Amino acid sequence: MAGILALDLHKEYIYGYQEHPGEKARRFRYANGREQWRDLARKHVDSETRVVFEATGGAFALYDILSPLAKDVVVANPLELKRYGSGRHTDKVDVERMAGMLMLGTVPQVWVPPQMVREVRQLLNYRDSLVRQEVAMRNRAKMALLAVGVVLPRGKDPITGLGEAFSTLPRATQVVVASAMRKSREAEEEAQAILAEIEAMLKDDAMFQAVLSLQGIGRLTAAVVWATIGDPARFATKKQVTRYVGFDPTVFQSGETNHNGHISRHGPSLVRKYAVEAVRSIIRSGKGPFFTYYQHLREIHGHSRAAVATARKLVIAAWTLMREQRPATEVDQRKYQAKIRKVEREACPYPVSVEWARLMPTLDQAG
Repeated sequence: MAGILALDLHKEYIYGYQEHPGEKARRFRYANGREQWRDLARKHVDSETRVVFEATGGAFALYDILSPLAKDVVVANPLELKRYGSGRHTDKVDVERMAGMLMLGTVPQVWVPPQMVREVRQLLNYRDSLVRQEVAMRNRAKMALLAVGVVLPRGKDPITGLGEAFSTLPRATQVVVASAMRKSREAEEEAQAILAEIEAMLKDDAMFQAVLSLQGIGRLTAAVVWATIGDPARFATKKQVTRYVGFDPTVFQSGETNHNGHISRHGPSLVRKYAVEAVRSIIRSGKGPFFTYYQHLREIHGHSRAAVATARKLVIAAWTLMREQRPATEVDQRKYQAKIRKVEREACPYPVSVEWARLMPTLDQAG
């Protein structure tokens, strides 16, 4: 069965293209799903088969099934693939293009993270969606108040800001504000529970603890940096790290003109968001080597550029510590140990069984 197997993964189906030496190429379709993946593996994959498909929602799970069976499995970078070909993107064209690139060794690959890194990334993204939901519902309550002429001070929570005045509001406004704030509190509580689950997964990890030793970095930021970098050995230089997290400058070049612009913002956005938040914490502290670095750059480039440059330096420092699996040399041991103890104290596996049991109907209700 030696040959090339190219797969185009869709939400409901998989389109396949397979070439064997001296045989006519075959095309086929499978319904999408774990059982269908296993059936595909039995019929089309052996120890001599080379497989390629794009990184989509289920790509890594499919990789786990096929990689023990195939000669090799390549997960292609979909953004890089768009730069190739005629611009036509049909199933037939896409799989044939990937098959040809695999034979030539020109497939732009993505790194396949270990299972734990994938899970932490999934939880972090889910937690971020909960935080956005929390903020959206709180803002919805403020909009309802604004519609009846109630303006809260900036940063004031509707619950503490209204107090007894809530009872004087129109009935519909009371309903919207109470409902929105209940949803906001629920999202906030779930976000905390997800963070506790992440901490339970990472609390004993040496690279996570190394990142936690950096000034300004708390448990959430450390988890984001840990999950984004993954395996520090996959980056040979700090420039590669900078480019991966999107802190590299865009370059404009035309004739005699050559200058750097804003950062590229390529790659995962969460790490940039939390690295900048960490820099804000460093600025508020007013001390430490990163604050000194920020002050120096602020005098030259202003606050915004200095903050971004310091965030970039912070991520590079985290990558270095992960690679060497050691705490920062300038670490404040008292604060560092306090961080470690807080992680250990608040780490708590999410009560999956309890929550699922609450959602499941009883036999009597089902009847």
